[in-house]
Parts: sequence; structure tokens; C-alpha cells
Amino acid sequence: MSLPFFFLTRGEAFQLVAHVNSSTTGCADGTREGFTDLAAFPDIAACSAAVVGYHVASAPGCAAGWRVCTGQDVWGMNIQKSDARAFSGRFAYDSNHDCGACFATCCTNGCSSASQSVNGVFGCSVSGGGDPDLAGMGSGSNSYGGTSCMQGGRIDVGNTGCNLHSSSLTGVVCCRDPTAPAPTPSPGASAVGDPHLQNVHGERFDLMKPGKHVLINIPRGVVAEKSLLRVQADARHLGGQCADMYFQEVNVTGSWAEANKAGGYHYSVKHGDVETPEWVAFGKVGLKVVHGRTDGGLSYLNVYVKHLGRAGFAVGGLLGEDDHEDVITPAANCAKSMSLLETVEGGRKAPSRLSVAEASLA
Repeated sequence: MSLPFFFLTRGEAFQLVAHVNSSTTGCADGTREGFTDLAAFPDIAACSAAVVGYHVASAPGCAAGWRVCTGQDVWGMNIQKSDARAFSGRFAYDSNHDCGACFATCCTNGCSSASQSVNGVFGCSVSGGGDPDLAGMGSGSNSYGGTSCMQGGRIDVGNTGCNLHSSSLTGVVCCRDPTAPAPTPSPGASAVGDPHLQNVHGERFDLMKPGKHVLINIPRGVVAEKSLLRVQADARHLGGQCADMYFQEVNVTGSWAEANKAGGYHYSVKHGDVETPEWVAFGKVGLKVVHGRTDGGLSYLNVYVKHLGRAGFAVGGLLGEDDHEDVITPAANCAKSMSLLETVEGGRKAPSRLSVAEASLA
């Protein structure tokens, strides 16, 4: 039985997602803004992030095991210009296109050594005090003909120099880091529910009971009618009493929600997909709901919440400081089924999608 699980970390965002998590999508917040077809583009992703003030190579936005793409990465993947402009926004990566070359990294000295150039064009000087022109992707970027690190032309993001300062930047392009160590598999029966829920106290646990669960309650301890923000998710078994569990509905209520929309927000798998989900601000907390689907066609909801540390109040709910003892014990017959699977099969293969939750104070 797969289970919804939660993390409260100091990462980019809170999310209720299925098996496609940040290490798979490549983006720290678990959501790709470009190159969304994971099968066609498993190793490159356009990721939104607040990147102004960073050197392009060290900008935030990429998940663990990923990095801001270099020109060498893009060149090696044979990325087409048409693919790089198939999504909106301006996403920078670590390269520049001055001198009509594809430079492996963003450089300001003319890239005068062969090791800094992918296609063998090097040695020309960078002119103009603000150069070089930083490479990028996204339909909001500047498009030209000529030579670059991708096939079919050149794209830059309107940022001169290797330090990110353009206010129009949406984020960065992330590539799987070939130098990153392979993730260590969890021991034991990780496929059937190792601890994947972590609250503000650092306690990890699985959500083992279906039903409606309050994930976030601000301020902590207040009744629903007096809350500023209350996020409640409905977890259901799909396919039987002990079948895999997924989030099917999410309700966002409280005075912060009411200020935006009368009655708050209700999300359901029955409402269909939203092509381009947007962040919604509730006070200083941000929330985004994204629809997902398993390989078997089951629908579920992904929820992202960020900036919980800016709420100005104590955070309650399962991901806050509330007690979780009553939700971590499975029904007796389901517990027996899981035990048999572990004993007879030596562990159970995880389904292609799992409901996951992750919370962020940042």
C-alpha cells in the first residue's frame, strides 16, 4: 500500500505530489515550467525561482542532483531552439553567445581558451561593458539566428554579464548533474511506506488513515471559523480498502482565502487539469495546486505551499505542531497485508506515482 507522506523542510515549497518529485522533475519546487514531458526530456527542466542577485552558476531553483545547465550540457543533449521556445518565461543557463560561439560556461574574458568553448570557436574578445549576453530559454526571451549551444539559432534572456540582475527573469534551466552521487536506496520495505512525513519538530511519519486531514492551520489551535488559512486534504484509497492512497480534494479556507475569493478555494480531481497553474497569495503564504495522473490513469492533486515562515503565526496541522499519533497506525487488516508482502516478496515494488507532501518555511 502506498501512502501520502509529508516533509517539513527549509526547501523551496510545500507539496502534495505523487512519485514525480523534485529529484525527478529537476526543480526544487517539484514543478517544471518548461520541458514538461519527462519521457522526452528526462535530464533538462525549466524551473521558476527568485534568481536575481546570484551568479548564474550558483542560482537557486534546481533540485538536489541537478545543476544550472552549462552550454556543454545543452550542446550534448542536442536541444532544439523550437523546444527551448515552446514554453513561456525567461530562463537563464550557464553560457553566453558572444562571438557566435557556444561557450561551456558564462565567461567575461572572451573565453580565450579552448576548454571554455564547445564548438571550437574561441579567442574573440567580448565587447561592451555589460557583456556577455547570457544564454537562455523560454518564449519571453530574445530570439536570433546564428550559432549557439542549441540547434537552430540563439536565445538570450536580456541579462548582460554572468551575474543575474534582469527583473524579467523567470528562473533557470536545470540539468541533471553528472557529477552528483547516485541516491542511496532506503533499506527495508521502503516501497511500502518508510517514514516520509516530517513536521516542525523534525518527526517523520506516514499518513496511514484515509479521510480528511488538516495539513495547515494558521494560527495553530484556532477553530476553522477563526482561521486565517486552513488547508485540508482528502486522502482516499483508490481500488480497495488497502489500495494505494491519493489526495482527491483540497479545500483552502480562512479569512486570507476569503479575502481573495468568497467561500475560499476548492480543488478536486473532478474539475480537470489546469494547463498553467498559478501561485495564489494568502497573506504572505503562497499556494499552487497542480493536477497529476498515474500511469494507470488515476487522478490526484499536487499542492505547493511556500513562505510558511513568513506567516507571522504558529503553524498548526499535521505539518505544523499538532499531534499525529492518531493517523500513523494503519487498519489491522492492511497492516497484516503489508507485513505479508514484506515477508514473502522481500519488499514491494512502488507504484509509478505516490502521493507525497513537503512543507517549507522559506
